[in-house]
Amino acid sequence: MDGLDEWIKVKREELAVLPENYTDTAMEMNILANALQIRFEKTGSMEDLEESIKLEGKAIELTSNNSPEMPIYHCGLGIGLQWRFDRTGCLEDLNKSIESTWAAIDSTPEDDPNIAAYFDILGTALHIRSRWTGSKQDLDRSIEMLRKAIVDMDDDDDPNMAVFANNLGIALHTMFEQGGSIGNLNESIELRQKAVTLTADDHSMLATCASNLGNGLQARFEREGSMQDLRESIIMRKLAVELTPQEHRNMATFANNFGNGLQRRFEVEGSIQDLDYSIKMKKIAVEQTSWGDPDLAMHANNLAIGLYWRFIALGKGVGSLEDLTEAIEHWRNAIAWTHPDDPNLAAYANNFGTGLQAQFEQTARLLDLNEAIDAGRKAVAMTPKGHPSLLIYARNLARALDVRITRGQSQADLHEICTDQLENHRANTR
Repeated sequence: MDGLDEWIKVKREELAVLPENYTDTAMEMNILANALQIRFEKTGSMEDLEESIKLEGKAIELTSNNSPEMPIYHCGLGIGLQWRFDRTGCLEDLNKSIESTWAAIDSTPEDDPNIAAYFDILGTALHIRSRWTGSKQDLDRSIEMLRKAIVDMDDDDDPNMAVFANNLGIALHTMFEQGGSIGNLNESIELRQKAVTLTADDHSMLATCASNLGNGLQARFEREGSMQDLRESIIMRKLAVELTPQEHRNMATFANNFGNGLQRRFEVEGSIQDLDYSIKMKKIAVEQTSWGDPDLAMHANNLAIGLYWRFIALGKGVGSLEDLTEAIEHWRNAIAWTHPDDPNLAAYANNFGTGLQAQFEQTARLLDLNEAIDAGRKAVAMTPKGHPSLLIYARNLARALDVRITRGQSQADLHEICTDQLENHRANTR
């Protein structure tokens, strides 16, 4: 990093004395912006990312629309805005990223060697937006763009081919999740296997490709039940963690994914060592996630689930009660860190209520039971009628209400149980 830091310092000093009307000023801004993005990838410094976005925007301002460099600057701005969206969740950034990358494509000849990369960047941004908004049109267009990137590249020896295959594989995985066929998932896995195979052992992308392949393999395990898929998934996710420096911004994601795979194997095979290792990875994920990152709540929820599983696995004894207490605290944080409109909030509230009810069973503290009921009501209220999870949330709420009725705390709870169960039965049998 010292060499890159020094280079950026020198380049800043050079730009500070260059007049804006100098022929190469815009290109020098683009070069510095690229270096700042490289450092951001390694350190996660938002200051570097913000500076790179400003530089690319200024380069566009200084450049005529018919300049051959204009697509390069639009592409650089699109990448920066997409990365800022990844950190902040600001949809306006993602929309502007897509607009900027479209502008790059529109001003690039079809035979330009950069056009494949532009298709890939646009396809990736459209895929991300489809996951946020649920737009089937964005997802279909994303896959179209990502396929065009691979067709236009048509060279497995090009180092970008691994990136393109990985990104198309991820989009096809999303299509599978949204009601697509097992064929979508199988093609997704084949593409991500290709990405791993094409990536050199010392390349920084190998960790990302391996982790993504692991995600696909676990999804196929959930669908078809092959333990071989689950074991290979864990191997790939472990490789991703081992290849990634502790301070790298992707470590949190890789550790979380690895922890999820280990926990899933624990659920199937019962090895407490897998569960312990899973919790260790999930703690790393929480610790390595920056405050304000949209993934922080998800990582906290996943860690809480692991701790709750260990509380159950160890027989709910006094020693394991610390796990339950910690799990509840992480669920409390996950709810606090989640936007009120986030669709994941209902699941976090349901999990929080489950943990509190378990704590009530250990301590007989009525405050825990009342808070569990409040959380359960929130989960039910936030979940649309007919949603597959609604019946689960309603049953968990009914269980807590039933406990309070047994203790003679509220006869109104009995009416709530009967009403909710009737409504949810009707909603799920239509």
